[in-house]
Amino acid sequence: MLSTTRRQAAIGYSRRTVEVVTAPAGVKLDVDIVIGERKEAEEQAQGERRGLRIFVDGSRLSSGASGCAVVWKDGDQWRDTRVHAGYNQEAYGTECMALVRTLEVAASRRTAPEAVTIFSDFQAAIGRMASSELGPGQKHAILAREWIAKLKGRKPDVQIEIRWCPGPLRNRGK
Repeated sequence: MLSTTRRQAAIGYSRRTVEVVTAPAGVKLDVDIVIGERKEAEEQAQGERRGLRIFVDGSRLSSGASGCAVVWKDGDQWRDTRVHAGYNQEAYGTECMALVRTLEVAASRRTAPEAVTIFSDFQAAIGRMASSELGPGQKHAILAREWIAKLKGRKPDVQIEIRWCPGPLRNRGK
């Protein structure tokens, strides 16, 4: 399991504290990241895949409200989980949060899946998961590694892919 140290950093205006997470150098993300051509990405997202196939999206509204959604097919039914992230998140952060939430969903299933394929339309968040270096999104990159370790602890040979797919084009603005 990934070891993290916990420090407290003050947020001066509210007198609250938040957890600052650091990771040991060189902890590799044990997944395949695939960012292909648009047409191929659309075909992969629409096609059948073995194991668990999950779609994620994070968003920030003009009002400042932000959150993310994770959807997956469970048998014949679509399931989802949504997280309201408050009013102090950018879209980048909510996209990173969505990827972590996806790994949590996969690791928390009653039966560990043989494969997990995650589809996201935000290449920057996908790329951020590949590095646990200091910077925006680091907390999410570290949490992703923790959920992957839990999933692999239950099913060591599970195959995990994070794939880019274009966002919805036909319903833009609806």
